[in-house]
Amino acid sequence: MLGLPNTVDEAMAMVRAELDLVGRDIELPELRHAVRHYIENHGKLVRPMAALLTAYVISEDLPLKRELVYGATSIELMHIVSLLQDDIVDGHTYRRGRLTPRMSHGDKLAMLASDFLIAEAVRYSALTRRLDVVFFLSDVARRLALGEAMDVARMEGEEWYMKAIELKTASLIEASVVLPTFFVEVDIDVVDRLRKLGRSLGKLYQLRDDYSDALGTPDGHDLTEGELRSSKWALMAERTAVLAVATDIEEALGALSRAFGERAGHLRDLYNVLLRDIPNLSV
Repeated sequence: MLGLPNTVDEAMAMVRAELDLVGRDIELPELRHAVRHYIENHGKLVRPMAALLTAYVISEDLPLKRELVYGATSIELMHIVSLLQDDIVDGHTYRRGRLTPRMSHGDKLAMLASDFLIAEAVRYSALTRRLDVVFFLSDVARRLALGEAMDVARMEGEEWYMKAIELKTASLIEASVVLPTFFVEVDIDVVDRLRKLGRSLGKLYQLRDDYSDALGTPDGHDLTEGELRSSKWALMAERTAVLAVATDIEEALGALSRAFGERAGHLRDLYNVLLRDIPNLSV
């Protein structure tokens, strides 16, 4: 578990408060429940946490900037969209120990819920009052769609597996880490380092998930066809891919430590949380 600086903890509470408002005014109960399912049954909120931790590394008070909180909320909503669509594409019955919205309300309503959340993600990106952020996040959504299409097409092979990871999981975490740089002046070299760090953290995060699936799901549910394919390629890619990604992360963290000093240690802590479930690797 990460120990968050006070400003990041406070900003995370702001993100949770914004998420809690989403979909509450939907009159149709089934759609409201489908929209709010992953808001109420959320995970670790890794993506907004990565955005706010990075903001803190750059400038201690930056996490509390309201426009940044809106941007981090938009990214989390896009992540929820990807969960709803993954459930449909891969036929998930359970996620996080609960029935998925597609099982509770049907595929059609789950897809409509994802449409509603896409609109909410766009609205929150517009609340940043920065057109460059809107374009930036729309490009992230485009990459997510391309990655999802690879899943639908059932692309095989380690190269396609790594490409799908980069487009789906890595694109959102990369966006989270880069997002704060839109709200404060940062050297272009730092932006490049953050982009590389976020992309590599995202790859590592998905490799960890797929590797865990290969070892057995924690809630005991049967793996879908898509999960079986991903876990197979995760096992094959585990040593070569993870070591390469870990090396990229180390290089980026070293450069950020030189730029920001001790505060950059919070990004290393995030890295360690993502790394800890992959055996035979150390920082």
